[in-house]
Amino acid sequence: MVDTSGKVTLNILVVLVTFGMAKELARGDHRYKSLSRSKRYVVFPEGSTFVMGICSTFSTIIYPPNSIWTQSLDMYLGYDLPNETYHEQPGLGALSPGAGRRRSRRELYHGVEVVMDNYGLNGRACVLRTICESAQRLVPRSSMLVEMLRSMFTLPLENVGSDEPHDHVVYDSAHRSGLARGSCRDLYPDCPASLLDWLMPAACPGEAL
Repeated sequence: MVDTSGKVTLNILVVLVTFGMAKELARGDHRYKSLSRSKRYVVFPEGSTFVMGICSTFSTIIYPPNSIWTQSLDMYLGYDLPNETYHEQPGLGALSPGAGRRRSRRELYHGVEVVMDNYGLNGRACVLRTICESAQRLVPRSSMLVEMLRSMFTLPLENVGSDEPHDHVVYDSAHRSGLARGSCRDLYPDCPASLLDWLMPAACPGEAL
């Protein structure tokens, strides 16, 4: 005769475990719930700074023969990385997430504008053209450098609040013009050339609009 006591015991255990799990699920035991969490963001220790250096070298053959004249153009820009500090506006409380990101971008853009003004360019017009073109030409996840440029020259889609500075409206308008496929070159004629073409000609092959 075949001993089936072991199989019977195992079946009983399976039934008991299944019944116990069903009972806990019916009571709403959190261990068996589908959990979710809110979107997370990367933050850095307060005072962290990202420094970007741009170096362009131009070489020209000059007289006497076999002589080369080289000119180097270097620019360095520091950008405060996001941290857990909450920015407060006097009498208005904490900034919304979109307003906080726009203010962070504004500080970066002002620095870029000053550098370009010092080189004889219209810094404001060139920054606005770059924001506009970035919305059209930078393909997500195509390269690390493109992602860096997208993070700097892409603005939140959240509408600008009535209590935000006018600069936020100006930068946001340039970004939305790019998303609407407007001609960035015609919108900002005071900028003679595309900054994206100069920074990353290989990564941004699309024609400047």
